[in-house]
Amino acid sequence: RFYDIEDKGLSELEILSQDLIPKQFLLNLEAEALAAASELGMLMTMLHSSMEKITGISVQSMSALSFSTDKLTESITNSVAQMNSFLLSCQELENNSKAVYELSAQILEIKKML
Repeated sequence: RFYDIEDKGLSELEILSQDLIPKQFLLNLEAEALAAASELGMLMTMLHSSMEKITGISVQSMSALSFSTDKLTESITNSVAQMNSFLLSCQELENNSKAVYELSAQILEIKKML
């Protein structure tokens, strides 16, 4: 019945004044629109709450990532320093071992002579 109204080219005021749209239909339409608006409001509230939670989790994740990165950098720096110290100790040991090898060679020569 509503599509007939559009075909007649009537204005909204003429439609309402002639009671071409039943009042109960309009009341039901208004109730449905209010219910839809209320549900949309609840959905928007839930969306807002969810977005706040997601943002909080993201901030916590970024803080954890930053902390982990700082600790990893610190550990790597310490490991590099320890490795350099170890290499220097190995070099020192090698340099000091040359004298031991020379003494060992001299002892072997003395043994051969005896």
